[in-house]
Formats: sequence, C-alpha cells, structure tokens
Amino acid sequence: MNFISSKLLPLTAALVSAASGISSAQELKVGVVDYGRIQRHYYRTEVERKALELRREEEEKKLEGEVTQARKLLEEQQAAQKTLQDPTLSEDKKKVILQEAEGRAQQINDLQRKVLDLQNSANSELSQEANRAQLALHQEIYEAINKIAEAKGIDLVHNRTFGVNGVPSVAYANTKKMVDLTDDVVGELNKNAPADATAPSSGAKKEAPAKKP
Repeated sequence: MNFISSKLLPLTAALVSAASGISSAQELKVGVVDYGRIQRHYYRTEVERKALELRREEEEKKLEGEVTQARKLLEEQQAAQKTLQDPTLSEDKKKVILQEAEGRAQQINDLQRKVLDLQNSANSELSQEANRAQLALHQEIYEAINKIAEAKGIDLVHNRTFGVNGVPSVAYANTKKMVDLTDDVVGELNKNAPADATAPSSGAKKEAPAKKP
C-alpha cells in the first residue's frame, strides 16, 4: 500500500489553508452522495441484472443438448463395462463391445471439448455485457448527480460509499454542513421508471442499520 509521503504534508497543509482562505471569501457549497445506495435503488440496476440472468439461462439451454448426449454416452459406457464382466461372453462379442466403447470414448471427449469451448465463449460474452451495462449505469448515475448538483447550486460533491480500490473517498464528513443529494438523485433516476419496476421509486426510505453482533 502506498502512503502519502511526509514531505507532502506541509504542502497539503498549505493547500488546506489556502482553500480555507478562499471559502471565507466565498463559501463552497458541498454535497455528498451515497453512491452504493443510489445504485441499489436505481430501478435499471435490477433491470440489467435480470437481463443478464436471462442471457445466462439462454446460454445454458444451448448446452443442454450436448450435455445430455454426453451423459447418455457415459451411461452406455458404464453398461458396456458391466457387460464385459460377464464370464460367459464370447471373445468375438467382447471385441465388438470394446470397439464400440472406443468410439463412444472419442465422442465423449469431443463433446467435452465442445461444451468447454461453448462455456468459455458464453462466459466471455456475458462478462463483456455485464461490463457494458455497468458502465452505462455509472454514466446515467453521474449525469443525474451533475443535474441535481447544478439545480441545487452545489459546487462539490463527495461520494461517501467508495473510491479508489474500494476505499471511501470521504472517510469523515460533518453532514450537518453538507447537503445529502442521495435521495434527490435516486428520485431523478427513477422518475420515469415503469410501474412494475421492482426497485423503490425513491430513496427516501432509509435503510435499517446493521445489527451489532
């Protein structure tokens, strides 16, 4: 983990002091959002999740035929193996059964490779679709944040949920002096949500705090 060099602390202090001097002349209006809650309450987050799940189910159905065929061949192999244990079986019959078993083994190997290739291809496509959907959601959310911030005359918006490498961009903030835009942003995003959308139509309802162990 990289830490800020102690050599930068005087510079940081100077910048803070300078920023304080500026704010005294014209106070900065600061807002804060809970990005995680916005994303959870945005109805399109659930829409995209369901769409991706449907695509995954479709890809699995495409594999059902190959998987069923491979399972059938394996059962035939097991039956052949059991038949070969019959002491009354003639050598000619054994030879035929072994030849058939060898052919089935090759079929099984071919099917296994095909299924694996199809799975890898499907997983790659699903991953790309998930990334595209996530990027689109981020773009829509940030556009809504910008719209609400401009409407309320907010100069700077902090995110209290996460930042670089999952670390919150704001570790502490005196929310009494900050404007929480979370519910406004959720309302903006969901104002055109269809009636059957499963996500809440607004973020006004506060989530219950986690119970202490």
